[in-house]
Amino acid sequence: APDFTLPSTKGSISLGELLKTKSVLLAFYTEDHTLECQGELTLLKEEYSIFEYLEAEVLGIGVDTLESHRALLKRLGSLPYPLVSVKGLTLCATYGVLDKTGKRYRRAVYIINRWGNIALIIPEFEPSNQDQFMYILQALGLNVLDESL
Repeated sequence: APDFTLPSTKGSISLGELLKTKSVLLAFYTEDHTLECQGELTLLKEEYSIFEYLEAEVLGIGVDTLESHRALLKRLGSLPYPLVSVKGLTLCATYGVLDKTGKRYRRAVYIINRWGNIALIIPEFEPSNQDQFMYILQALGLNVLDESL
């Protein structure tokens, strides 16, 4: 997976450094002020203990400024994971998550395993889609059997 080091609401974040100890869920989202994106970030907040159990870190990645991300954190009542601020669309192009307007990110999820390999791509993430969430958990190593749900 392409490495990056970027500013976040919890200081500078390096994908390569995180991957030394855990898998990483990259949650790309359109912008801080859309309800759908806030829903995506809230879902990941509500399920964060599962990600911790699976030894994974979540990174919310958007093109908004750190100031905008911090305002969003206040509205959402904080998040247990950082929001990464990206200037420009280079990372977006690298990961192929540019939306149809060509000006911002799509809601997309990447799972990067500890070896730096992309284990899962959900190019159009829908927070209400339970199947997509199960794919995320499986890519992180949770053995999910349909019969047990």
